[in-house]
Amino acid sequence: IAEYVSGSGVLKTLNLDANELDLPKLRGTDPVESLDLSRKSLGPASAIVIASLIAGNAVLTTVDLTCNTICGIDVDGAGEYDASGIVALADALKVNGVLTSLELWDNKIGDEGAAALASALRVNRVLTTLKLGHNNIRAEGAAAIAEALRGNGVLTNLDIEINDIGPGGAEAIAEALQGNEVLKSLNLWDNSIGDEGAKALASALRVNEVLQSINLEYNNLGDEGKGAIRDAVSGRVGFKLEM
Repeated sequence: IAEYVSGSGVLKTLNLDANELDLPKLRGTDPVESLDLSRKSLGPASAIVIASLIAGNAVLTTVDLTCNTICGIDVDGAGEYDASGIVALADALKVNGVLTSLELWDNKIGDEGAAALASALRVNRVLTTLKLGHNNIRAEGAAAIAEALRGNGVLTNLDIEINDIGPGGAEAIAEALQGNEVLKSLNLWDNSIGDEGAKALASALRVNEVLQSINLEYNNLGDEGKGAIRDAVSGRVGFKLEM
């Protein structure tokens, strides 16, 4: 279906997961720069079709897929995990040359989905904003994303709030930050990083002078972790710290 749809210039709409996808907008023949596909119960099959279309779209810069079921798991956690949709989207990012913002909040992509996106970040040279909140990402997925950040030279805004990356995930991201020279905003709200994760991030912040904003609220931080972070950013004019 995806192969036919991406090559067809005649088909205008396709009904998948009880939703009509606007194919001209996804294909780029009806040019729009921003497309909101949030909260439409789109599953893996829809994600594959969407991916096949945005891969060759030369005008679409922002796609919002917030609160869908692209990995087969709904907002209540019911369903069976299927990575085919997120893998297809990641593959599309490897070849798309215009998309700058992708929102995937609450799609339950898990560590496998995070790893797929990380592989795309290693080669993508245009995406500046990636929002992955509430996606069941743990330390393994965070480590994959962190590894991609080492070589990525364009991503400026990374949001992985309300996951469970823990101290290990925070430490992996901290190591990546020491060599990353472009990321400006990092949201780690509610990730159970604890004092150990905070101290690792503090060490990175002493070296990294590019990051301008970090959110560490709801992370089980004690005085030790909070103190380390505050000391690390002390004197940095305009730095936004939420803790």
